[in-house]
Amino acid sequence: MATPHGLARIRVALLTGLACALAAGMLGWSGRFLGAMSLDFMAQSFPGSQVGLSPLARLLGEPAPGVVTRVAISAFEGLMFGSGLAAGLTRRPR
Repeated sequence: MATPHGLARIRVALLTGLACALAAGMLGWSGRFLGAMSLDFMAQSFPGSQVGLSPLARLLGEPAPGVVTRVAISAFEGLMFGSGLAAGLTRRPR
């Protein structure tokens, strides 16, 4: 198979992850909601739910999940998606 291996595969996965993180961060900045923010909105609709992004928002300096939280979480989701996708697509079967 014509796929990178070793350090080249890691570099491909990281660069793809960074490109996806940038794109997802821009989506978050423009007001779009990806997976984690959608989960936060759904959890808020259930009374007594302990699932939410408020602790992370406080860690990022916001009283409640806002733009900074949305961009940070979106960028992280993009990084994980892109690097996982590239690592999976460049895997060489034995």
